[in-house]
Amino acid sequence: MAFGAINAIKRMGLIPGKDIFVGGFDWIKEGINSIKKNEMTAAVGGHFMMGAWGLLAIYDKEFGIDRLKKGNESTFELELIESDNIATYSALFNQNFLMEVDFKRLSLFHSPTQTSSSFKLTDILKVDTTDTTKKQIQTKLSGQNNSKSDLNRSLLGGSKYD
Repeated sequence: MAFGAINAIKRMGLIPGKDIFVGGFDWIKEGINSIKKNEMTAAVGGHFMMGAWGLLAIYDKEFGIDRLKKGNESTFELELIESDNIATYSALFNQNFLMEVDFKRLSLFHSPTQTSSSFKLTDILKVDTTDTTKKQIQTKLSGQNNSKSDLNRSLLGGSKYD
C-alpha cells in the first residue's frame, strides 16, 4: 500500500517524503531502498523474530519449561527504520549476519536464572548505532560464508543431547 501511495503522490506532482510522508509495515528490500531514497519516511518491522520466539518456545518446552506460563514472559518489539538508523539496519539485513546470533542464550533452559527474553532485533544482535559499530558490522559481513547448518546449530545449539 505504501508503494501505491508513493506512486499516487508522484502522479499528483508532489514529492513523497517532502510534501507527503509515507510509512510502511515490513522490512522488504524495496521499502528499505525507498527509505534510502527518502521517498518513504519510515517502516515498522521485526515481526519475523516471532519465528525465533516460537522455535525457542518449542525447544524450552521439550526441556520442561513453558514460556507461556506466567513469570516466563518473553517479548519482541517492532522497530522503526528511518533515515537516521537506516545504515545500521541495512548491514543487519545481510542474511549471513543473522547466522552469527547465539539464539541458545535466549533459551530459558540454557539460562536458568533468566525468566524472560527480549526478541528485539537490536537487543539480540547487541548493536548500537555508533559509526564504529556500523563499521564493525560491515567488516564482519564482508568476510562471512556460513551455511544453513550453521544457522541450525546457532539457533538450537546442536541436538538436545549435546
